[in-house]
Amino acid sequence: MSWEKIKSVNSAIRSFLQANKIYFEVVVASCLTFMALYLSWTANKISEQQTTIMQLEHTPNIELRKTQIYNDSLKIYDVTKWFVYNNNSKISNFDIEKEYSLLCFSFKQKTDTIKLPVWDYLNLGGTIYENSEGKIFDFDNKYSGYEEYSLRQSLFSEGYLDVESYIKINYRSVLKKNETKYFRIEPGIEEIDSLKWNRIKFYIEDNSEKGIHLGSITTYELKRKLKLSSNF
Repeated sequence: MSWEKIKSVNSAIRSFLQANKIYFEVVVASCLTFMALYLSWTANKISEQQTTIMQLEHTPNIELRKTQIYNDSLKIYDVTKWFVYNNNSKISNFDIEKEYSLLCFSFKQKTDTIKLPVWDYLNLGGTIYENSEGKIFDFDNKYSGYEEYSLRQSLFSEGYLDVESYIKINYRSVLKKNETKYFRIEPGIEEIDSLKWNRIKFYIEDNSEKGIHLGSITTYELKRKLKLSSNF
């Protein structure tokens, strides 16, 4: 290619770039803006992931376990004991704020299940362990197993008796966050939500005049209350 030809090509390119200078400046600015926005979005996503990981690492895992103590002289399990464990992260200000218990009776000849509030079923003044992780607390049911067994036996010809029990737990995490959890602890152990807790709370409040103490109620009195009570 001749020198004149090269000069002609260079001149044409220069003229093209000068004529489209504004266009290229806009394109470059747009690309830089997009890259800045993308990098900012990426940084935010990374920050959110790191925050999530930190929260998971510092989220306590509250676990309940149950054991029954056998009374050899009575030949029954008359005490149920629960242990509260905390895993994964430290906590403070642990407290079982409230308990609700219900005596449940299902008639053999009917489909009805009647539920009566039970007062003071649990002994929440249990043992506090000097730990923020691992085993942190235990409590029991005040030897209610014997009363349950006696009432269950005396009413067996008419139906089946059981006790449901629920607790509300409060604590503070290392992230300075106040937490509340709800559990059904009898029969079986299961975490429940606040809606179910409130449903139980309102039912017990609405039926408080039908409440009983297992240690003092007689079979006759219980039968009378069961006949007068409405369904849950």
